[in-house]
Amino acid sequence: MRERILIVALVVISVTTFAPIYATTEYGEKVVLYEDGTWELLGTEMQSAKEAPIKVLKATLEDKFTVSVKVKNVAYKTIKAYRMRFIMFDDFGTELWLPYSSYISQSLKNFVRNVEYTHKWELDVRQATSFYAYPIEVVFEDGTKWLLSSTEEEKIKQSIDAIR
Repeated sequence: MRERILIVALVVISVTTFAPIYATTEYGEKVVLYEDGTWELLGTEMQSAKEAPIKVLKATLEDKFTVSVKVKNVAYKTIKAYRMRFIMFDDFGTELWLPYSSYISQSLKNFVRNVEYTHKWELDVRQATSFYAYPIEVVFEDGTKWLLSSTEEEKIKQSIDAIR
């Protein structure tokens, strides 16, 4: 019986030690602490999977009916199209319902490495006071694709929750 308790305790400890920890510094900055002793400041850029071929530089609520997302191609391939997930919140921190699960930018021309691209979508965002966007799929000109894993998407959602 003691052996079972010890095994369960070790499993619980090992699982909890590998999860990143989200914290707030004494100056109010949001950070994520990693198991290897490193940390990262949150909130200066939009959240994205570390291996994503595009990086979200800025996501803006332009007016009551327009959102704007500025992205940068960080891949070594030319991007033909990408799909984004949007998450919006009101002043109470309640996530707002959106009519679609993802939003697409396609038929891109010359979206090569280090090029920045801004796309606008028309949505009813009258109640939104904060807005986050992250890539979930990228299609390259050579026909290959990158897809965000469900594990990475969950990490992004956790980091968004930590900085709101």
